[in-house]
Amino acid sequence: MPIEPLEGISTWERQFPKLIAVKHNHLITLDDSDSYTSRVSRISSDSPVFGGQVLKLLNPVSDQDDAPGKKYLMFALNADALEKASGFQGSIPKLLARGIYDRQPAVVEEFLPGAKGLEFDDYLRSLDPEQRSVFYRSLTKLYADLATEGIVHVDPQGRNFAIDTNMRAGLIDFGASWVDGSDNNVLLNRAEAEVRAIAGLIEYICKENYSSGYVAGVNHLEIASRSMQHLQQFAEAASGLKAG
Repeated sequence: MPIEPLEGISTWERQFPKLIAVKHNHLITLDDSDSYTSRVSRISSDSPVFGGQVLKLLNPVSDQDDAPGKKYLMFALNADALEKASGFQGSIPKLLARGIYDRQPAVVEEFLPGAKGLEFDDYLRSLDPEQRSVFYRSLTKLYADLATEGIVHVDPQGRNFAIDTNMRAGLIDFGASWVDGSDNNVLLNRAEAEVRAIAGLIEYICKENYSSGYVAGVNHLEIASRSMQHLQQFAEAASGLKAG
């Protein structure tokens, strides 16, 4: 049965103006895209509405259900973050629509080139150490800049990263995040989000370099430390939010 939005969550009150025109034969299921909160499809490029973009529907089925309504909040939080991050186009997907599609909570996001899903980690390992270092600096700077705007992304893993030909980082999937001013935050406070984000970034950077085969001749901690300046900026920006 289609899932209706929970009572009291106003995020879904606005209806999609034309998305109903997107018939099911215009939706392309992405093999590795389903997550705790979302079922994700790519809208085909020949669709008359939102061609080539990404449609996310609330995922009503999960073995991880641990709190009533948690998935609804996280699904809405992703849209809140994309709205707030509208100045980061090119690094963050643009939110194109939010509302109800097929009687389910839904969003349409801009497709972000360079988001490689479950193949991202293998792609990153194929790059040389300097390219990886450029990416890590870009990633941690993006985290710092987002924190300055009141957005703390709390799920730093390869499937949520994007990378362009200049090694510039991008981020997707803000369901696990903390957004200043949102009514849909699952995490209780910014401090919890900050700690998780910084710890996750350090773990990812060190782990990926250690397992990449580049450790002979390249100190993975040294590569990670090149990103610490931006991690410090991220921590300071987040702390500034907390104090503000």
